[in-house]
Amino acid sequence: MFAQNAPVMTVRSLSTSDTVAIISLTAVDFTNIISCNLQLKYDPKIAEVKSVTLDTTLKGNMDVDLSVPGRIALGWYTYPAKTISGNPVLFNIAFKRVKIGTSQITWFDTASSCIWHDGNYATLSD
Repeated sequence: MFAQNAPVMTVRSLSTSDTVAIISLTAVDFTNIISCNLQLKYDPKIAEVKSVTLDTTLKGNMDVDLSVPGRIALGWYTYPAKTISGNPVLFNIAFKRVKIGTSQITWFDTASSCIWHDGNYATLSD
């Protein structure tokens, strides 16, 4: 069994209004990271993703796929590797409300749902 050595991701609310909610994905132990691939799911009957953006602390290149309702697939990479102390915001996701209700945001559990690489291109345990 491998101990986790990838950043620990958390979700927190940044701001909400009657029609829009912006949440942030944060990380702990963001040390010597060069890339990640993340997939999240949510209830598309409740909300629709309008945008996914990099926070100013992260910088780098990002690809986002929102083509499947209820799923967010994003990839991020940079060079050289980054180390950011504390609990930095990495990504901001803006949702538009479709109807009243609640939706969980969860990791989409596939082999590529949460993959991290360090500055040596080694895959980190999640």
